[in-house]
Amino acid sequence: MSVFCRICNGYEVKEKWPTVYNKNIKLYYCNDCNHGFLNPYFSKDELNNFYKNEYRKIFVFNIPFKKTVKSVKQMMEDTGQLNESTLRANMIIQKDGNKLNVIDIGSGTGMFLNCCYNINQNLKLYGIEPDDDHKYLSSNSDKFLIFNNLDEVKKLNVIFDKVTIFHTFEHIENLGDFLENLKQIINEKTEIYIEVPNGEYNWVKKSFVHLAHPQIFSKLSITKVLNLNNYKILSYDRYDERTDYLILKVKFENQKQDQYLKLKNNKLLENIIDNAKWGIIDAFLKFIKDKSILIIPAKYLGVLSRLKYKYKK
Repeated sequence: MSVFCRICNGYEVKEKWPTVYNKNIKLYYCNDCNHGFLNPYFSKDELNNFYKNEYRKIFVFNIPFKKTVKSVKQMMEDTGQLNESTLRANMIIQKDGNKLNVIDIGSGTGMFLNCCYNINQNLKLYGIEPDDDHKYLSSNSDKFLIFNNLDEVKKLNVIFDKVTIFHTFEHIENLGDFLENLKQIINEKTEIYIEVPNGEYNWVKKSFVHLAHPQIFSKLSITKVLNLNNYKILSYDRYDERTDYLILKVKFENQKQDQYLKLKNNKLLENIIDNAKWGIIDAFLKFIKDKSILIIPAKYLGVLSRLKYKYKK
């Protein structure tokens, strides 16, 4: 069965290696797009089961000790995510009192929306979050409304002034379908902010490629997929000095875009993929972690992982 690139649908792709989490799911690389992607990927039912069961095992770092707003806020502070949310909000939201419609797709616990509200209480804030464990912490807020999916939001008949998609875009298998559906809640004046992990950042372990991310973006590939769906790049932004993420400010224009043609394809992502390591010690440590999750409650492992993070920092 032929494998095609998830960006350009081209067949100039190379099979690289199986993921360390599931040997049946493999990493592929597209030469034309400088893009990595997983294939085959989960069916809809398999994906739902993965997020309910396996996803949190990979990211115990993000499991709060208690399912309370206070505990989640502490977790966000300990991991630096509260600071990131504040920096993002300060970059995007102005203290001008304007009554704008703002939606955060993949809103998680609602921390970013809270930061937006703290800057401008006149905003009409919305979020989309399918994860029940995250959503319940924000669904009762009087500051914003949380929905399960884009279809529910469409029924509001609201055109949004600002759309944020932070570390959600890389979770989407069919990017063209998503970008087409997005057009139903925006217009050509809407500002859209998309942030993804930077595939060209110097990651060295194969565990970087995990099952929740069917897409591994380079600057070229994310620009290309947006351009091919008539989204224009307004700027490549940054809210701190880190280089492990890409953040783009874009807008929809109902005409062909070709900004990606002006970007050099250095194939840096392929070089990183080819040099990624996974040895016996890495496999052993993953085995220990997997077994620990079966014995030790995830919330305790979350605390331990955050203490380790703070100590390293």
